[in-house]
Amino acid sequence: MAPGRVAGVLVAVLALTSLHEAGAVTINSVSPTAGSRKGGTRVKIFGSDIPKDFSMDFDVVSVNFVSSTQSYPCDVERTSVNDKQIECYTSAMPLGKYTPEVTVCTSANSRDCTTFRCDDPEVCTFETTNWRTPFIQTITPNTGYPGE
Repeated sequence: MAPGRVAGVLVAVLALTSLHEAGAVTINSVSPTAGSRKGGTRVKIFGSDIPKDFSMDFDVVSVNFVSSTQSYPCDVERTSVNDKQIECYTSAMPLGKYTPEVTVCTSANSRDCTTFRCDDPEVCTFETTNWRTPFIQTITPNTGYPGE
């Protein structure tokens, strides 16, 4: 293997390793604290030392909302990640209370991933509710031509 190629791979791995070791990721709070049970709620997860290097071919940061029995992915908005917050869109989840788990990976190998949770689940709870879930009651008129 050519020395330049090895150096390029080494630089990428070292950059992510130093990014991850710069400080342990902390999760402080979520906003909003309630959303639709059908998913699609944009949630901001606040914390510190969140890595934001998305130049690799794997997900550096991923988010799941977990209850005592289930885990649901929250689709990370890659352009809305910085060292203090992550924005993601919730999946459909049953009614209940969930806390975020943020997983940081330093390579595509799942053994190189670390999961971080909020120290105080009370301030990190996201609740799915019916009152935040839109639904259609009626459509009026129920017939007609487009544009009328």
